[in-house]
Amino acid sequence: MIKKLPEDIFLNKEILNIFPISYVRTGSNVYGLSSKINQEFAGIHIMDTMNYLKHPDFREKEDILRVSLSKNNKLTTEDHKNKFYGITSFEIWKFISLYLNGSIVTYDILYLSPEYINPQCEQIMNTLRSGITNKIGISAKTYVMNNWQKDRTDQRKIIMSFYRLLQAITFLREEEYIINAKTLWEEYPQFKKYEYGYRVFSKFVDRDFEKTKLTEKEITGTAKELEMLIDEINKAFIGTRLPDTTPKKLLDYVMKDIVEKRMQLHLS
Repeated sequence: MIKKLPEDIFLNKEILNIFPISYVRTGSNVYGLSSKINQEFAGIHIMDTMNYLKHPDFREKEDILRVSLSKNNKLTTEDHKNKFYGITSFEIWKFISLYLNGSIVTYDILYLSPEYINPQCEQIMNTLRSGITNKIGISAKTYVMNNWQKDRTDQRKIIMSFYRLLQAITFLREEEYIINAKTLWEEYPQFKKYEYGYRVFSKFVDRDFEKTKLTEKEITGTAKELEMLIDEINKAFIGTRLPDTTPKKLLDYVMKDIVEKRMQLHLS
């Protein structure tokens, strides 16, 4: 049974001296690609206003916070044997920059079921979802170029490349963000034709997510299928109803809302 991270973790100033907005459970075990115990969370925060107003060279670096915790919710190091939770938190302006560039992590944070959401910020999250763009296709292709194309024999990189491409195609065509890899393979008939990809994925799952050496046929077969999927991404990108950019009016509204919230925090 997966232990739920207590909400007060995000409100504990000794652990995260921030104003939390929203956090989701993420990582390979959520994607259905790992059985490891360690749990990863990703989310958004607003930096302390006085820190934010300091000269950048003297400001505490809180654009991206990474925290590791033990089972007893005590701070530990990333590589410590007692690490049980990991939290990656993006300052809201950093998140907006990633959002506008179509970073995959922003889709996770916006579309996965939140473990914690600040009721004061639900409208910000809803507005950001309504302004989502088609850049997930570009992000998926970039992931493949930076991983699989550098090592076409690595089983895990092959599986993750299939996962990101299938996920992006589904989102572009149906505007559904499917998080589980098995769901993508088994509940979407259009992906059944990628037989080598499914075979390599199934082998990985059957071996309890342990990497195994692939046959020459599996390497060449998955390579051909991934190239086919890149073509499919290009077609889905052209045919999607999702816009290329977030509407300026919507972005202005979000920016205004964030600035007002930052000012409220400073005065409170």
